[in-house]
Amino acid sequence: MRAVLMTAVGGPEVLQVAELPEPQITGEREVKVRLRAAGINPVDYKLRSSGTIGGSLPVVLGVDGAGVVEATGPAVTRFKNGDEVYFVDGGYGPTPGTYQEVKIIDERLLARKPERLSFVEAAAAPLVTITAWEALRGRARVEPGQRDTRAGRGPLRRGRAAGPGRRRLPAVAGGRRAPRARGGQGARQGGPEDRRLARHDGYRDA
Repeated sequence: MRAVLMTAVGGPEVLQVAELPEPQITGEREVKVRLRAAGINPVDYKLRSSGTIGGSLPVVLGVDGAGVVEATGPAVTRFKNGDEVYFVDGGYGPTPGTYQEVKIIDERLLARKPERLSFVEAAAAPLVTITAWEALRGRARVEPGQRDTRAGRGPLRRGRAAGPGRRRLPAVAGGRRAPRARGGQGARQGGPEDRRLARHDGYRDA
């Protein structure tokens, strides 16, 4: 199979396309996934430029992925061949990441890909969604349906940063009307791409 290897610590030039043996299932709950798309996150270039967490070079980076189940271990119950899935796993060093064509992953780390999302869209979602979820539920302890509509205090606000900021509205709103932000415009505070993503996820302007 083809893979993108991080061959040394450095710039983009240390990433090299290579041929590797295709991994095979060895555990009872493992699933073999044929990758259709891999997400790219800031952590990838940080590891590339500063070094991985454990393990030895070369390594396969990439933590987000989406693809199709190709084979399952004897104890797998949640997935079957042909299922479309997405996930976050590996990519920090010892465990190979998603910059490769095939990945072996425990079924407990997989989720079914939403039908309305393409493989590319699904592969961009896991890490930023988990980050937003942990910030909202683990740190801020926001509950489903909870809203604060005071000026400038809604979950969707001006100046939010990168993926986690973009994804935190769906995590809070739960498919309901978007809370109002400064100026009372809700999702309209973002640019055209932000509005397109919000509408894609089922949110309306407040």
